[in-house]
Amino acid sequence: MIGVLSHYMTRTSTKYHLFIALLLVVSQGAHTAFSAQLKMDDLLDIVLEREFLGKEDTTTTQSVFNQGNCPGSQVGKIQNGWYLQRLNRSQSLDSYVVPEDLVEISPHISTKNNGSICLEKTTAEELYLMTQDAKKLGLDITVLSGYRSYSDQQYLYDLYAPEYNAQAYFRVAHPGHSEHHLGTTFDLAGLSAGYHAGSAFARSPEGIWLKKNGHRYGFIMSYPEGKEQSTGYQSEPWHWRYVGSKNARLLTILEYTLAFEKSQSTYFTFPTSSYTGEIGG
Repeated sequence: MIGVLSHYMTRTSTKYHLFIALLLVVSQGAHTAFSAQLKMDDLLDIVLEREFLGKEDTTTTQSVFNQGNCPGSQVGKIQNGWYLQRLNRSQSLDSYVVPEDLVEISPHISTKNNGSICLEKTTAEELYLMTQDAKKLGLDITVLSGYRSYSDQQYLYDLYAPEYNAQAYFRVAHPGHSEHHLGTTFDLAGLSAGYHAGSAFARSPEGIWLKKNGHRYGFIMSYPEGKEQSTGYQSEPWHWRYVGSKNARLLTILEYTLAFEKSQSTYFTFPTSSYTGEIGG
């Protein structure tokens, strides 16, 4: 892993050496595998956010997308480092605002029942490129959900919480905590899985291709399988988020997401029943 990481950390040798030093401190000082994971995750938080993750230059080509019926932007916190905003069970938006540059994607990207879905403009452009490349390979990907307002998320939580009871906590984000508020996050499905999300999508040709190639377009899976204890959500292979191509490659290599609890101090007991919906975070 270290050899691969060095390819993405060439801006200064100091940063790379710092990263290696932190790895050695963790490996030598940990007494158990559990404590080692806690220390590693905490150190990764520090190193990634202070040294490596950063805003990237976005495309300057003429966009095919326009605002359509999407809400207009407001000045607020999301505008600063909008696609690296950390949202999880314990961290939320300080004050909810509409993200800037929301555009309507349905005229150019397949959406569920041809419905109106809004995404941040750069996210929409990269998603368009990805779905077009997938289509050339015979893969049919459609978008189930994109930007959600605070009231949209409140409605979903109130709607599904009674049905899931205690399990709802692990499947639906509270308003203010959902990555969908950022406009950079979307839920996907594919023709091979009958345009349904859930575990079927993960096993479909579309889901398999996306897992291998999503980072090339700047996307990461926020809630991967095997990371439930760190994210606080059940696995959601349909839920993807734009972070920029360089950031996505690094986070994918590290098997890391911005949905991880920052302190890694909260662990959850999850229901064992399978879940095939697409609500989630």
